[in-house]
Amino acid sequence: MDTQNLAAFCAVADCGSFSEAAGRLFITQPAISKRIANLENQLDCRLFDRIGRSVELTAEGQLLLPNARHILQTLADSRQALIDLKGGVGGQLRLACSHHIGLHRLPALLKGYRQTYPEVDIQVSFLDSEAAYDDIRHGRHDLALVTLSTDPGQDLVTERWWPDPMVFMCANHHPLAHRKNILAQDLVTYPALLPDPYSETTRLILQAFNQQGLEPGIANTTKSLDALRMLAEAGLGWTVLPNRLKTDQLTALKVTSFNAPLHRDLGCIRHKDRSLNNAARAFLTLANKMPEREPGL
Repeated sequence: MDTQNLAAFCAVADCGSFSEAAGRLFITQPAISKRIANLENQLDCRLFDRIGRSVELTAEGQLLLPNARHILQTLADSRQALIDLKGGVGGQLRLACSHHIGLHRLPALLKGYRQTYPEVDIQVSFLDSEAAYDDIRHGRHDLALVTLSTDPGQDLVTERWWPDPMVFMCANHHPLAHRKNILAQDLVTYPALLPDPYSETTRLILQAFNQQGLEPGIANTTKSLDALRMLAEAGLGWTVLPNRLKTDQLTALKVTSFNAPLHRDLGCIRHKDRSLNNAARAFLTLANKMPEREPGL
């Protein structure tokens, strides 16, 4: 059974789209369609129902999917084990990374890693932190750089790398910009611009308001903190962003009614029962030496 066909099958199942799967594998859509057709012919069954633009697994496809993933993972692990046996640092490093960390924390780390270990094939997938947790649990990545959950579960190992203090901000021309000693009650009278409602960051923000019996009026949500910054700069509402994202167009608000400043932690997660290959271990070692890491972490 051709592993390229299995990889195409898994990619379409994950993406729910032939075109998105083709993009993930860096091939054309006709090429991925041909691989699926070859696999269906080989197995003598239909693996996907194609209704309009939707693509759904058939019963046969649902049966094949976990086995296909197991075959591909076993092959990748075997290939990596042979490389590790030679004692070098090579093979593949599969990283999942949140968009914010990918833009503002990862570049220096990746540059140093590439210069030190040029033989490693680095695969980076940009995901929401919540999706990255799921991928680590299912063995789809070696490591994930994410917003750390306050309840990660017993199956994961977490390393706190970067404390990330959060600050209330608004545009310089926003009515709140010239107020002093702002209360939570003042904030809820204006539109709020918050991250994705299912994110750990938004959960922390809403928890702070709920503890005072308040609920902010959310005008916009987005998965990109940089997009939130743009909306806030335009004056569409107040937001909560990492302190490092503040610009000259934004005013940091002094909100005095919360028990403690809003704060989240960024870091690395991995599965506690999954052995790390040499490439992943080398990445962790290098990360612990990076000057951008906060002292004592």
